[in-house]
Amino acid sequence: VTLFDHTGKFAFDVAEVSIDFALIADYKSESPKNEPHAGLGLRSSGNSHGGYKTLIEQLVSKKVIDTDAFSLYLTTDEHAAGKLILGGDDPDSYKKPMRFALVVDATHVALTGFNIGGDAYPRVPVESRGYLDTGADVIAVPGEFLVPVVYSIATRGEERVALKRKDGWYTIACKDRQYLPDLTFFLKGVDGSEVPLVISPDAYVEPKPKPGSKDCILLVDEDPDNEWTIGHPALLGKYFSFRWSEKKIGIADLE
Repeated sequence: VTLFDHTGKFAFDVAEVSIDFALIADYKSESPKNEPHAGLGLRSSGNSHGGYKTLIEQLVSKKVIDTDAFSLYLTTDEHAAGKLILGGDDPDSYKKPMRFALVVDATHVALTGFNIGGDAYPRVPVESRGYLDTGADVIAVPGEFLVPVVYSIATRGEERVALKRKDGWYTIACKDRQYLPDLTFFLKGVDGSEVPLVISPDAYVEPKPKPGSKDCILLVDEDPDNEWTIGHPALLGKYFSFRWSEKKIGIADLE
């Protein structure tokens, strides 16, 4: 891996500021799923690597924003739109009350279980760290859970749907997404209660098929590090408020 230090301008609606970042070259991976990708740098300042400061750290140090908190959301429209709010929240964008998941180990949440299909089906208890990674394209689960999760998705909705395995992904007929169940993760809250994070099939199924296909990809995959990574499908229709210094992440439905 070769890193090149670089400096550029970061512009947003109220300011333009110079920031430092690195470019990557000569990176090789056994799997295309592990290739590096462009990251904005919103992680906790407690998890910086290699002497590089995150974007949030740099903006705070330059007094562009007062806190390392930020929030973001994505709508569920056909052409999903969203907003990133640096340094705080937009109280008019989400439904109250906002519930807060506890942050552990600088960037993770505590996952206590999950359910597929609602109250008619048993909840699966899990005591593990989870990562709310809004930059990830999928919901990634430990290898031992992948087949049970995908099978439950295919069999616990309004109708059973057929699964296919193609190019390393599970797929369904796009027209069958309407029959699939919700996927709910339970996170430990700051007050000891649980915070449910409900993900609808419109969020965890690829929006459109590839040209010439009638099948859509399930955005559920095996995590290469055998962890729980809840990617951006969980953000659709939701408002997330990352408050790193307070060790909590707020979750609410969009207005």
